[in-house]
Amino acid sequence: MRSYLVPIQAAFLLFPVLAALFSLPYVVAQYRRYGALLLFRVLVVYSLILYLMCAFFLTALPLPPISQVAKMTTPIRQLHPFHFVQVFLQESCLVPGDPSTWLPALRQGCFYQPAFNLLLLFPLGVYLRYYFKRGWASTLLLVFSVTLCFELIQYSALFGIYPRPYRVFDVDDLFLNTLGGMLGFWLTPALSWLLPTRQQLDTLSYRKGRRVSYPQRLVAFCLDWGLLAGLVTLAHRGSGWPGLRDLLGLRSWGAALLYLGLVLLYFVALPWLTGGRTLGKALVGLKLAGEGGERPRFWQILVRQGMLYLVFLPAPVVALRLFERRAALSQGLTLPVLVLFSLLGLVSAFFVFSLFAAGLTRQHRLPYDKLAGTENRSTVARRGGEEVPRS
Repeated sequence: MRSYLVPIQAAFLLFPVLAALFSLPYVVAQYRRYGALLLFRVLVVYSLILYLMCAFFLTALPLPPISQVAKMTTPIRQLHPFHFVQVFLQESCLVPGDPSTWLPALRQGCFYQPAFNLLLLFPLGVYLRYYFKRGWASTLLLVFSVTLCFELIQYSALFGIYPRPYRVFDVDDLFLNTLGGMLGFWLTPALSWLLPTRQQLDTLSYRKGRRVSYPQRLVAFCLDWGLLAGLVTLAHRGSGWPGLRDLLGLRSWGAALLYLGLVLLYFVALPWLTGGRTLGKALVGLKLAGEGGERPRFWQILVRQGMLYLVFLPAPVVALRLFERRAALSQGLTLPVLVLFSLLGLVSAFFVFSLFAAGLTRQHRLPYDKLAGTENRSTVARRGGEEVPRS
């Protein structure tokens, strides 16, 4: 039993890393397709990833020492169909005419191995029919392809890392894995009758996506600044341009001018030319629009982005810079610095309070949107083809 627990433990330990790498592309794809992120769909997809990791690790782990594998002389392939039946009849205590031997025979290792292979891809058949809506022929092909990949990886000595295969390429494994996957396909209606159908999940996602959510806007924001951070980092190498830390901290006049230029070019000029889209907004299916859904005017974009990127977001950073230099600036400038510091603190507090209040009241427009007469709208289309404005 320990030989099964070790691979499963390894899959659970590695899963958070793989999930973290998968999350951003998955979230972007969900917002772009449905306009919303549905928790149940997330649970289904991530459970599938965890299951596939467990299935692969069960066929590859534990990894033996290379020196031990080099000394192996056991066969590397088994090509006789239904050989597992012959092994079970020879090695088990089963006596067909004696019912008292039937149950003990099922507790022996020669039964566990084929039973494990039968169950290994059973969940895959369920996932393929329930979530991916595959037919029996498509499921058969996909399940067989997966088990063939597992066997070929074993036969390749784990992509040539080992001098020879440390597990046997077994034709019976292909048969049992495929049969298990098809059993999962056939039994899916009995196992999933309490769960929402894929069509219901899609309908609920589209319905939820009618309203642009703050997480969706946050993902677009992170994508935009991730792109700009990469460009600034590349430009900083081998040049005198301010680096990313200087830019985000506004540590110099050069950094402040670079920040202003990026805001005007990327967050003002680009949306004006593209009808309210930045790269981040386009990836998650968002755009800036007027209150009636029309293309935003230049002054609207300038006011909105200027309030957000030149007032609200820099306010706490500038306040921090003033606090760090308070000793040098206090000579003859105590009152002006104090007033400016207080104003920056009030602006920051007002922005945080606005975000908090909007989240509680489910308001989709923040102060800078109301001032500019803009709102975020979704570009996600329904299956009928028409665009659904979601503010």
